[in-house]
Amino acid sequence: MSVNIRENSLSELMEDRVLKFIGQFTLKGKRTEVIECFSCGCCYWFAVILSERFVDGYIVYDKVANHYAYYINLCKKIFDITGDVTEGHQWEKWDDIIQKLKIEYDVYDVSFKTWILPLKVYEEKDSTVYIIAPSKA
Repeated sequence: MSVNIRENSLSELMEDRVLKFIGQFTLKGKRTEVIECFSCGCCYWFAVILSERFVDGYIVYDKVANHYAYYINLCKKIFDITGDVTEGHQWEKWDDIIQKLKIEYDVYDVSFKTWILPLKVYEEKDSTVYIIAPSKA
């Protein structure tokens, strides 16, 4: 019984930490330009920021809404620049989507690791996802 209470407390503590981080990032919603930027075209990058700050989770994607967010294992919730967005979306793990791409197009491991995995989302606009590839100088 005490384990359950502890897990709930840790979950709530993590959720509070994430929401506090988002609040600091947006000045508690006052920085509307930041919210707009990470809601309209750069949501992938905010998911990356969350993944760097809160390492126990993974990036998720809703292809209907064309929106990225970050799932945190400890609190079992999904967050974006606006806060908790767990409900009302059809989230899929981004890594699973990439793996489906590999299988669907029968991409060899070497090609997959060389050409597909390094790609990053640059922007989403009008139901189109623009990607960038790292260049090695």
